[in-house]
Amino acid sequence: MRLTRKIPYGSTSIRSLRKLVERYGNAKIVATGLNYKERLDSLRLLRKSENFYIELSMDCGVEAARWYTERAGSEMILMGTGFSLFYPMIGVAKVLKARISDEDRVKILHENAARLFGL
Repeated sequence: MRLTRKIPYGSTSIRSLRKLVERYGNAKIVATGLNYKERLDSLRLLRKSENFYIELSMDCGVEAARWYTERAGSEMILMGTGFSLFYPMIGVAKVLKARISDEDRVKILHENAARLFGL
């Protein structure tokens, strides 16, 4: 259980997602609410899976987008707002201010979600 702004919500360890991602290789799985502590585990799963995505709403600072992009590429990263917990523009600003290429920025802000959701 995590507590964000005094709002408790359940959580699943990123490690427990590994079996789900491997077992259901045809399903697209998006991990939300990841934070700094889960970066290494989520990175390992990003590198070895073609059906696993992450969103950045709970990972603090602009460096999250750069950190993942440098290590795993930008194709499986989604901008997240954490709406109802955070002001939505914070999620957008984290990607806009990240030290990544404009091509990676467009993927994270729009193209990856459009591809994932068939838009």
